[in-house]
Amino acid sequence: KLSGELARRIRQVIEDGQPPEWKWNFVVHNEKPQDSEGIFGKDRLLIDLELELTGRGAHPRFQFEAKRLRRSRTDCVAEYLNEEGLQSYVEGHYAHGHPAAGMLGLIQSDHEDYWLRRLEERLQKVATDTRWDAKEGWTRVELVKGLVSAYRTIHDRDPKHGGRLEVFHTFLDCSLSVVGQAPTLPAAP
Repeated sequence: KLSGELARRIRQVIEDGQPPEWKWNFVVHNEKPQDSEGIFGKDRLLIDLELELTGRGAHPRFQFEAKRLRRSRTDCVAEYLNEEGLQSYVEGHYAHGHPAAGMLGLIQSDHEDYWLRRLEERLQKVATDTRWDAKEGWTRVELVKGLVSAYRTIHDRDPKHGGRLEVFHTFLDCSLSVVGQAPTLPAAP
């Protein structure tokens, strides 16, 4: 899976011993079982990636669900938004109690603009299912200087799952031309 490769590369960056030092306090988990009410053992859902800040006390976590975007898979846009993707956050299966989470769009064909257009169009059609706050829109954000392929949506999750949820959608070029490149990390968060 691509999420396993992403976790491996993130771990390499965290553990390389090179600055910036802030990264040394993180650990990455791949396919981590989630604690959901009434779901036990091997039936538990697996989140693709979770970044955990370690140290004393509470360990804040940020979760990512990753979905491949390629034209040869006609259902990939639906999968990105349905109960296997974004909807798992809205229903409280992922990021339960957390105010924010992430979706990773792993682009394997076509250009980013093509997928952004398809996702936004589909999101408008399933706004009720995903409890998307359409007034907040599909907003471009700059999470890290130079990382422009990020968008934000707001979802009105049930209060028992944590209430209002910000989802940051980041799109990575995972085409064959870039998969072999070494990972890079910004200088500061």
